[in-house]
Amino acid sequence: MANVIVRHRPRRVTLETYAPMLAVSWQTPFDDDRWVFEPKLDGVRAIVSVQDGSVRIRSRNGNDITPSYPELAPLETLGDGTILDGELIAYDEEGVPSFERLQGRMHRTGPSPIAVSLVAFDLLALNGEALVGQTLMQRLVELGDLDLPKPALQSTVIEGEGVALFAAAAARGSRASWPSGMTACIAQV
Repeated sequence: MANVIVRHRPRRVTLETYAPMLAVSWQTPFDDDRWVFEPKLDGVRAIVSVQDGSVRIRSRNGNDITPSYPELAPLETLGDGTILDGELIAYDEEGVPSFERLQGRMHRTGPSPIAVSLVAFDLLALNGEALVGQTLMQRLVELGDLDLPKPALQSTVIEGEGVALFAAAAARGSRASWPSGMTACIAQV
């Protein structure tokens, strides 16, 4: 595992400073204390920021998708300069994230009967200060200390135990296999 060196920290970080962290695929499940694992959610990755008192949402492709998700406006209470890396999800009737249901919301604007939530994976900036020089585990602690307003919540993180997470997903009858069925993120711990 390589250490990250931050050579330049922008004075004022903005939504455009970051891109969503994407999943890493592996051939087989593994355990490693240097990794954290998160369940795959079948949503849309996004960077969410609060700037000038308003929430802005950018897709993994860099598109402004803010008008499509007005229910995320309560995130403005996190304060200017807060930037989250997360996933937009819609739940099906059984409370399971459903990409098919989320598709009914994509590319539309305004309120909708299909509710969307933000599952936050990472806190990239707080009060305009970049946090990416900290380890992922330190940022997750700070994310947990935030009072995320509904419809936002923090992702479940499993430290080091990828095999157990995969087994639990398989036991639930998840449609996913290992490479597409879990998200693995390197953490400096």
